[in-house]
Amino acid sequence: MGKIVTIPYRPHAGQVLLHNDTHRFKTIVCGRRWGKTIYAANKIIKAAVIDPGLYWYIAPTYRQAKLIAWDIFKHFAVPEILAGKPNEADLKIVLKTDAMIMLMGADNPDSLRGVGLRGSVLDEFADIKREVWTKIVRPMLADYKGWADFTGTPKGKSNHLYEHFIRDKKFFDKDYRTPENMAIEPDDDFKSFTFKTVDNPYIDPMEVEKARQELAPQYFRQEWEASFEDYTGIVYKEFSPATHVFSMSREFVKPWWRMYVGIDTGRVTAVGFAVIDDKGKMYVIDEIYDHDGIVRDIAAQIKAKLAWWGRKTATFIIDSASQVKREFAANGIMCIDSEKDVLNSIAKIRSRFKNDMLAFNSDKCPMHVVEHKGYIWDEKSSKTRPVKENDHTCNEVQYIESTYMTTKSVDHATERAKRLTIGWITEHRNRAPAIQRNS
Repeated sequence: MGKIVTIPYRPHAGQVLLHNDTHRFKTIVCGRRWGKTIYAANKIIKAAVIDPGLYWYIAPTYRQAKLIAWDIFKHFAVPEILAGKPNEADLKIVLKTDAMIMLMGADNPDSLRGVGLRGSVLDEFADIKREVWTKIVRPMLADYKGWADFTGTPKGKSNHLYEHFIRDKKFFDKDYRTPENMAIEPDDDFKSFTFKTVDNPYIDPMEVEKARQELAPQYFRQEWEASFEDYTGIVYKEFSPATHVFSMSREFVKPWWRMYVGIDTGRVTAVGFAVIDDKGKMYVIDEIYDHDGIVRDIAAQIKAKLAWWGRKTATFIIDSASQVKREFAANGIMCIDSEKDVLNSIAKIRSRFKNDMLAFNSDKCPMHVVEHKGYIWDEKSSKTRPVKENDHTCNEVQYIESTYMTTKSVDHATERAKRLTIGWITEHRNRAPAIQRNS
């Protein structure tokens, strides 16, 4: 381009290692917050400047590409190299070299068409359908012998991210078989890398240590140490933070969507605020996670949360075995007894995750994400049941799911709740008025 252009990118040692590697296909397995998207953006931008052509960044969904990577690409694609402003509608950047960078979503395979692809990064590759690589991207690289990077956090060993990882002879797994019972052979074109979150010097080690204390060991190793863990013990195998966790503003939640509040009580009281959209998708938009709190204070927090979301009404669902239902009623929270069918509720929630019908608010529901990722089966029990530990948010989502889906139970339980609380409301007239459920 005739002059030196400075891009505000200071790669750490792991990123430098990747930039310097010359293998055509790289499988990059990282812990959370390692910096793989920043690496991917800068690799594509540099390649587009040096070797003009078409480059793709592919996320599992178009929404993810926009939310996760678009601002990063715009930050590093400095004005000196641009042919014009980045195209916000199409997530497209054109450089003065006539190179084109496009951010794509694998959820719309028909949009992934073209010729002469120079290079591509497939991010969170385990969440992208196998055919996107084999039938679309791989053939498009043939004209120019283009390159591809496959990045992501491990999702067990039964997926194509692991299959690409073991193509490096250093990580070869002779016992692995594909769903078609085929072995995976080493390939000299492939090189695999694994990095822990702590390998990123810009991450505070205390954040990693907090995660170690909060998560079950198996899930800490997977999410933060990039370890390919066996998935046999996970209850919600279908749960993917990349797909099921994103930011939800007040404007995102429509005023006509019905709100349900699940309450799990005990030493820890977990409260989840969920809305159901017009298609039946559940969004858990807020939470309370209170250690050793008293009901009066938790009830006040619930009312404050509802007010923040602009709501005066909700359906409250509590553990049918809870010992503090009357106390909640005395504080204006009239609760319905939950339908307690744990295994059936788990099956329904797994189906929701599988069909993208359940999501958590990344801004306000950290414990929902942590506990749903770490929810495991109790392999020591003779019965099929989850481990009763770090499951409080899982429980209250199950209460909402089982009771929301059982209309008759909701109606009957509401009447029981009204009868139960009428005496308490009379006795405590001076308290804040009860919040009624939707009619």
